[in-house]
Amino acid sequence: MMLAMVAAVAVACDPASPEAKLDLSETTLSLEAVSGEGSFTITSNEAWTAVADAAWLEVSPASGDASESAVTVTVTAQDNETGDMRDAVITITAGTLVKTVNVAQAAKAVAGVTEFAADFCEGFYYGDAYSSEAGTYNYLVILSDNGLADPSDYTSYNPNTTYYQLDLYSETPAEEGEYATVPNGTYQLGLESTYNANTLSAYSKLIVSGAEGGYDYEDVEFTEATAVVTDGKIVLTATLANGDTHEVTFEGALEIPVYAEEEYEEWTSEDLELAVTDAEIEFYPDEEAEGYWWIYATDPETEEMAMLYICQTVDADDIVGEFNAKSAEADGVGFVAGNKEYDGSIWIGYPGAPLADGKITITKEGEVYTITFDCTDGEGHAITGSISGTFPVYEEE
Repeated sequence: MMLAMVAAVAVACDPASPEAKLDLSETTLSLEAVSGEGSFTITSNEAWTAVADAAWLEVSPASGDASESAVTVTVTAQDNETGDMRDAVITITAGTLVKTVNVAQAAKAVAGVTEFAADFCEGFYYGDAYSSEAGTYNYLVILSDNGLADPSDYTSYNPNTTYYQLDLYSETPAEEGEYATVPNGTYQLGLESTYNANTLSAYSKLIVSGAEGGYDYEDVEFTEATAVVTDGKIVLTATLANGDTHEVTFEGALEIPVYAEEEYEEWTSEDLELAVTDAEIEFYPDEEAEGYWWIYATDPETEEMAMLYICQTVDADDIVGEFNAKSAEADGVGFVAGNKEYDGSIWIGYPGAPLADGKITITKEGEVYTITFDCTDGEGHAITGSISGTFPVYEEE
């Protein structure tokens, strides 16, 4: 009996017996409402278990052997559809040691409903300019609380204003006149933009301008939308990608101006010889036409501009060469003379002159580019001389 007691004391006092250890890297975890996942590590010199007190929380692995290395434990939560934040506790036990990790999961956001009473109905009637094959007529309607800065420009956004842009297509054409009345009907969003009757094209969206207005804005596409037009009233119900629903109402006159396409005018009254140095010149590639470039050259004294649309060879990394006038549809090297789609115009020295024929030569010496003109405008006036300046070739970031 005495020998057994001595042996037990000897074991208890053995300095080689390690002290029990249980270390956790985290004691709290915050998880997202949807696909919520987090992790922590366990380091213990004894076998351990980890148990969550909530059925919506999974712990993996839920147990482990003694190890000097840290073991990563992943915590995964089911989506929180309760509408409220919820909590759980994970209890980790290693021998006689017990520690806990507190878990909090955010509540899933509930889709909201925004009710909006519009005070302005603006836009343009484009007739069948875009939808002749479908046999429909296009009414672009802009509903807002503060109107457009310039009613003749549907992208001229006032600061801090909400706009609902509805691109409607109807079988009903507008009557003759300067204004068109939006026809009655129910219009459903068609994301493929087929321009069919009684549809809203994918060009329909929510636009919210910032403090600066103009180009300071964000637009949000609709995933579903229905616009109901009756005499003097439009009711729009639209759903956004985040699930929010917008219910928009406008009551008042549903008349929008008939769009009149502007025709380029030859404003020149005489020949012009350019002699501009130290110009501020920029190159920009046309994102929709590879190998085509826009050139903007601004006179630093008058701030008047020359704008050219250059059709360069594909994959050109610099604009140097000789360019002959060509139509927008023609292939090959050249610059586009003034026309309804691309305006190869000069604005330096007078209001404007769409180029109609001739040659443009671009050279480079050191860092200085020179654009030399030997052209005529639409009325046959000669445009000669040059614009030169230092500028970097556009580099896409």
